[in-house]
Amino acid sequence: MSEAFIYLWYDALNKMYYLGSSIGKDPNYAHSSSVMESFTMNTKPAHMHRKILDRGTHEEMLALEGKLQTNRKERCWDRYYNDNICDGLYHGFGSGENHPQWKGGISYDKKAYMKEYKQSPKYLAYEQTLERKAYKKEYHKEYKQSPKYLAYEQTLERKAYLKEWHLRKKAERQGVGTLKAFLK
Repeated sequence: MSEAFIYLWYDALNKMYYLGSSIGKDPNYAHSSSVMESFTMNTKPAHMHRKILDRGTHEEMLALEGKLQTNRKERCWDRYYNDNICDGLYHGFGSGENHPQWKGGISYDKKAYMKEYKQSPKYLAYEQTLERKAYKKEYHKEYKQSPKYLAYEQTLERKAYLKEWHLRKKAERQGVGTLKAFLK
């Protein structure tokens, strides 16, 4: 019975790969990478190509995923978006050193991890691509038209905060030094 599968994404734009597994319940599922461009199978960009490598039970695919990722880490990990190696225990990450929030014997603080990660050359190179910038621009344009965003923007607290923020920024731009010499 093949309930799960191993997949390999190739990003032709950045010449990078992502190796992962899925239990196959959601036909729209594309990947779970926090590094690679976010999309679903319905919104897949033209430069992204997926190949199914193998099918089997969930446990078999997690074991194979870990084996393949270990092989790639030894040979060419810098060409992969993967951050860690699947160990097949806890949704593929386990609770040890392969877990994304694990660092040097302790669990990583998520905010500190993301701050450090967003300064990495791999992430910065990805964020600089023209397609990524266009995607983010389009996403924000759509989000600002959503009912959730519009309802939030209409609240009195939000309007008061924005007014105070704009006044503070204006004061910072003008500075204190312009009249200081005349007031002495």
